[in-house]
Order: sequence, then C-alpha cells, then structure tokens
Amino acid sequence: MLIISLVILLAVFFFVNGFILRNYPNAERTKRATKSLSLMIDLSPVAGIIVFTVLFTCALKGRLPERLSHAVLVFTIWMCATKFYCYLLAHYNLKRAVISCAAGMLFSIGLAVFLTPLDRYVATVYEFTGWYSIFLGCGLLAVFYAVTVVSAVSNFRRKNARQCGLRAALREGNMNIFNFNAVGQGLFYTGSLMHGTYNFVFDCGTENKKQYIENNIDRFIGSIGDGKTPPDIEFVVISHLHTDHFKGLQYLLNKSNVKRLYLPYLGEDRLVKICSLALSILSRALGNDDGTREENYFIEQFAFMCELYGVGGEYNDISRYSRSVVFIPKEGKHKASDEGRYYFRKDFTAGANNDYWRFVLLESGVDGEKLELLKIRLEKAFGDLSVYDVIEAFKKDKNIIAEFKKIYESVFGEGNDLNLTSILLLHEPLYKSPVAVRHDKSAAEYNLMHYAYDRRANFYEPCYYCYSNLLTSVAGATLLTGDALIDGCLADEIRLSLGKGSIYCLQVPHHGSENNWQAIVNHKISAQIYVIPFGYGNRHKLPHVSTVDYFEEKNLTYYCATQEKQFVYLID
Repeated sequence: MLIISLVILLAVFFFVNGFILRNYPNAERTKRATKSLSLMIDLSPVAGIIVFTVLFTCALKGRLPERLSHAVLVFTIWMCATKFYCYLLAHYNLKRAVISCAAGMLFSIGLAVFLTPLDRYVATVYEFTGWYSIFLGCGLLAVFYAVTVVSAVSNFRRKNARQCGLRAALREGNMNIFNFNAVGQGLFYTGSLMHGTYNFVFDCGTENKKQYIENNIDRFIGSIGDGKTPPDIEFVVISHLHTDHFKGLQYLLNKSNVKRLYLPYLGEDRLVKICSLALSILSRALGNDDGTREENYFIEQFAFMCELYGVGGEYNDISRYSRSVVFIPKEGKHKASDEGRYYFRKDFTAGANNDYWRFVLLESGVDGEKLELLKIRLEKAFGDLSVYDVIEAFKKDKNIIAEFKKIYESVFGEGNDLNLTSILLLHEPLYKSPVAVRHDKSAAEYNLMHYAYDRRANFYEPCYYCYSNLLTSVAGATLLTGDALIDGCLADEIRLSLGKGSIYCLQVPHHGSENNWQAIVNHKISAQIYVIPFGYGNRHKLPHVSTVDYFEEKNLTYYCATQEKQFVYLID
C-alpha cells in the first residue's frame, strides 16, 4: 500500500507543480529545446503502444494483466520524470521551480526504478489491487495530460492576449490604449483613442521573421475592426527608411484604410529620392541586416518605397497608397540650426472639438543647398536613372551602392545626414481632468516585463512584477523616437512642444544604442517610464550594456518589448 500511496502523491505533486508553472512563460534561452522535448514526451505513448504490443505478442507472453498494468504505470512514471526535467530547463531562472522540479524528477526516477522489476511490482502493487491496478497507471496518465492541456491553454491565451486585452479594455471603459507590440528587433507602436474610434501607428517593421509583424498587425486590425471591412487608421508614421521600421507597412496598408502616411522627407528631385532609397534599403542586403539571405526581399521593399515616393511604377501597382502619403516639410513649420540642418514640425489634434488629444511630429532635415549639390553630383555620375535601372545594376554589380555612398559622403560627410533623417512623434491628452495611467489587469496580465542585466552571467534575465491597479495621478506625454540621434536643436524642439508638461513614457531610441541613449542623457530629456524595443539575438547586440547599467544604477523604471513580450499601457 505504501507504493500505491507514493504513486498518488506523485500524481498530486505533478499536477500542483504543473498548474503553478503554467503562469510562467518559458525562459527564452531554453525555449526551443524545451518545446521540442515536451512535444516528444507528449507523443511518447504512441511509440509505447507500438513497442509494447510487439513485445507482448512476440516475446513477453503470459501474465498479460500484470504486464499490461505494469507497463502503463512504469512508463507513465518515466514520462513524469522527463516532464519534470523539461520544466526544470524551461524555468531554470526561478529558484523555487528548480527545487520543486528537481525533487519531482528524482522522486519519479526513484519510484520508476523501484517498480521496474515485474515481480517487485506484483508484490507491492498488483497483489493489493489486482487487475484494478491498471487504473492507477491510467489515472496518472490522465493527470499528466490534464496538466499538458492546462499549460497549452495558458500559452494560447498569452499569445493571443493582445487582441483580447484591447477588446476587454475597450469594453471596460479604458478609453485610450497604447502598445509596443512584440515584433522583436524593430518597432510597431499602436494607439487607439476614444474606445478605438481614432487609431494610429508609429513604425511598422522588424528584422525578425515577417510572421512577427504580420501576426501583430492582424491582432491590431482585429481589435479595432468589425472583421468585415478594413478599419480606418487615421495616420501612420514611418520614422526612417530602415526595414526594421517599415517591413510590415505594405501588409498594414493592404489590411486597413490609412488616411495619412507620414514618410521621411527626401527632397523634391526624382533622382535624389531613388538614390536615397537605394542607399537606405538595398545597402542592407549586403549585410543581411534582417537575417535573410534573399536579396529579392530588399529589391521588393525598395520598389515598394519608390512607389510610395512617386518615383517609379515598374514593379508594384500601389498608386492607391501614394495618395495618402504626406511629407511634413510641405505642411509644417521649420527652424534652422547652427549646423545647417532644419527641423520641421507639424501639430494637430483629435476629438470632436479638437480638444481631446494632441500630436506633434518633429522631423530632422537637411539644408536645401546640400540637396541641390547632391542632385548635381548624382546627375553628373549617373545621368537619368530609373528604379528599373537601379535594380538591374544592383543585381548585376553591387558596386552601385558603394558609388552612391561615395557621392553622399562627399556632400554630407561620413555621417550621411540625409539617411539619418528621422521623424519623432509626441502625443498627450488635452483634457484638464485628472488622468490615470494604468498598468492594470488587462495590461499586466499580458506582459509587463522588466529586464535586469546580470553582469556575472552576461545575459538578460526576466523579472516579473505583479501590478494590481497601479495608478499615477497625472499622465504626461509619450515620446516616440525611432532611431533618432537627439541633438541640442531637436531637444529644444521637444521641450518647446512639451511646454510646462512632462514626458510619461519615452521610447529609448535605436533599441538601446549607447550613443543614442547618451544623447538623451546629455540633453536632459527624462520620463517616468522607459520602453526598450529590441529582439533577442540581434546582431547589433542591443540594448547596449551601458544603457541597461544606467537604468539600473539610476533606479529608473524601464520595460522591454521583444519577440515574445509586448508593453501595454492605458490612459483613462
């Protein structure tokens, strides 16, 4: 009877352990290995049935009831032991999980080894229960798969939490929802105001697989639309022309009705636009910045952006999108800096009486005289190039990109200022009543992940915090920076836009790059919380160690948006 009690104890311990761990996502470093191992364990009874059927038919004849119940029980105990090992790998960063899983694994192994001899099993189990002992093994197997199903449901809910969270928040009266989506090395920021009736997007790209950006676009569209007609998006901003910030733009345009599309200003000349786009996009194919080896992808993106800029029609028929394209310098005000750069600004508001929400677009540009000089030198070197000419030359000989770069650097210097042109977005509520910023259940349950840098282990460890209706009394603005390198003039423009207000949420520029973050620090731009969008395994090794160290040393509140984790906040 003692052994039977121990088997029941194992079943209870296994269920409780699995039920608790279902709330904790797998550690990123072991996720791939544990996923494969877990699948093998879950499917192992299929192989077991085949093997034992052959054995009982050909080799192990006689005493069938004893052998059958013995095989089911011992095999299931070994499955539990292996599953405990899988849990241990998946949650190695949780001390209590490691202790409980290690204990469960050792207990299961000891019990399985003890019961492996058939005679010992008969003496300790079968003699007391007879053929009913098969229910002991089947019961343990049922507990095993019950835990597996519960864990699978929890994982499914986590993956689909963004759409569910937005819809639930809209139903519950959370008026305004903002999300740094889980797209990995890139940025896809979405905002929904006034119960989802006014929606906007800042950047829409990733260096990771396109499924990351497309799945998040689908969830966003599903959360604001009725599923029958493409929903309206008031405006989309593409901060700069790197694929990790616009890779999903064409997919988004196909799925929705975008009223205004703000793109970086590249001047008015056709040749300058074509060469600028080629240098920004096709040059990244040389280093495979987005992880792909297919140059056709970059060619398609180049042709797509040329269409949006109205400088070519050989590859894609997307003229219906180009009608929504807006360039800030054509509408906004500008201010010159000492370095010969210009800073364009456009203000607009949302709401029935334009008194609900305020938006400010800031774009760094270059001197018109330099653009004219660039045009002259490009015409002298290449004559009248078309999009088709550039693509064919790129396919034949990649040196055309080096030639573009040489001419650009002769005008702008090694920094190549034209391709560093970037748009920033600052937005904030206008209403006077107290504003509550909430990381509540609909946000926290679906990830608010904080990362601490472990200097000893040299990697980032996730630390989860439980937010229970955490409120701040007044909300400030949100500042989205893309990959901008803030200088003194742009910092002044930001402060001018804020007036007496403050920044609540600041997107750390360039995924936590050392230089870009140091520029923020040097110009004394601060916020209540900071968000770092980055992707695990990115070749740039961002965020930089010094950036994370700064947050830790100054005890600043920061969060991260990665391939798996989004950051959501709501403003009532």
